[in-house]
Amino acid sequence: MKKLFTLVFVFLSISVSLAQPPPSKFTITGTNLQYQNITVGKSKDLTVSIRVDSTAAADVDVTVGALKIGTQYSVIGPLTFTVAKNTTHTLTIHFAPTSAGLKYDTLFISHNGDTSRSKNPTRIRMSGTGVVADTFPKISVAPLNNNFGAITVGKSVTRNVVIKNVTDTQRTLTGFLPAPKAPFTSTRNGFFQLAQGDSLIVGVTCTPTTAGSFFDTLKLTCNSDTINQTKLITFRATADTSPHIAVSPQFLFYGNVAIGTTVKRTLVIVNISDTTKMLTGTVSSPTLPYALDSGSLSFSIPRGDTQKVVFSFTPKKAGQAIDSIFISSNADSANKLKRVYLFGTGITDP
Repeated sequence: MKKLFTLVFVFLSISVSLAQPPPSKFTITGTNLQYQNITVGKSKDLTVSIRVDSTAAADVDVTVGALKIGTQYSVIGPLTFTVAKNTTHTLTIHFAPTSAGLKYDTLFISHNGDTSRSKNPTRIRMSGTGVVADTFPKISVAPLNNNFGAITVGKSVTRNVVIKNVTDTQRTLTGFLPAPKAPFTSTRNGFFQLAQGDSLIVGVTCTPTTAGSFFDTLKLTCNSDTINQTKLITFRATADTSPHIAVSPQFLFYGNVAIGTTVKRTLVIVNISDTTKMLTGTVSSPTLPYALDSGSLSFSIPRGDTQKVVFSFTPKKAGQAIDSIFISSNADSANKLKRVYLFGTGITDP
């Protein structure tokens, strides 16, 4: 009896497996359309894609059913059509809320295509929210926080601040933008007026004449809603008369080196100052099995020039060796001390 049950189970399993339909040649994508927030009186279109693969047996006839709820959604185009093999038909569904609140609807797409993956009819769900039009003009200011970074004394760096009227109704944005204080200057300050959708680009330049840290805040006022009637725009920068340094690479990799064999790597120090300042400093000595091979451990580099220092690795025993060297200089405060790592592994020569 147990053998008979097993044979029946195997037979049914094979039958079910053989009965499975082939992969679908007809697909519908975009069955859950989410329109998000749409201002009353405005509209938005989303699409549903209906695809018939080239391997389909024939063209597919499609009928779009009627919408079920209200008049917030509508279908653009014919409701009955044929989708040819190896083509895609795009169905556009229009959402135009007439009042505030959540709006949803459902329609069904009937077809004579392969339904092994797509239900027939296929349900299309739509959801969106009608929102009341802006009562006040709406403002966007970006960026509010502007960091100019480190600037060489006597040089200039410019950042742009964009003020935009993002109101969704026909409302004019008016406001006042004060001028920044030195070393910041702006291309535009005072009163401004922007129609719906218009932008104002304000270029702010920092030109420090002395070393130090600089900070300023502009208090923009406008006729927007209460929360946004005031916008604070900040600027910060630092200035230094010191030269600037670049060290490359940050890691000296020697790889696997046979015991008693020497491998060399080169460290490059560059004076990247945009002034005539001389870059001076020293490089610390590594410890064995690393050593200075060539070049000087002290440097005095004119603007734009480089100095190369070569370090060797000669392992005396197997195993990993890790060390560091330090570059001290008269560079700006953030870069007065640079660290470079040395990595190598001594191995037994096969």
